[in-house]
Amino acid sequence: MIRGVPATSPLETAVDLSLPDATLRSFLQEQNRGPRGNDALTEDLAALPPQRSARAAELLDGLITGTASNLELRAGNSRRRAVT
Repeated sequence: MIRGVPATSPLETAVDLSLPDATLRSFLQEQNRGPRGNDALTEDLAALPPQRSARAAELLDGLITGTASNLELRAGNSRRRAVT
């Protein structure tokens, strides 16, 4: 709730949307940037009901979060692509 209005986390929103995985993963990566990105994502994941956690895990698999800059994000994505 935000000022009495029901709200969902970025993770819960992504799990609920019927969009291509690449779009949802990009959204989640952007929403969980910065030094607190991983902490926020951990909290959001813990708040999901168990039946939605599997879908969240699919979207988050290999996702780079918690980066402080675009350069850091690009470097992480390059490393991930090189390994896969």
